[in-house]
Amino acid sequence: MAAKSMDKEKKAVKNEDSKGLKAVEELCMQNNVPVGCMRGMRAMAGWAPGKQVTEEEFEKKLESFKKAPINGGR
Repeated sequence: MAAKSMDKEKKAVKNEDSKGLKAVEELCMQNNVPVGCMRGMRAMAGWAPGKQVTEEEFEKKLESFKKAPINGGR
């Protein structure tokens, strides 16, 4: 089932553009971020599938996601 989920996520991946932006899904694959974590990070950041960001912005959001409480701070 995870393979099908990742296939859907890969469809949203776009190539790097001239501003150094990459799709979040592509950056997650490059950094071995599990699909569930990628979805959680996207939700926390308010990013839609296919959202393109810089590697620096991605790394900041990933670290923020890793440090966030599991219960959302409730």
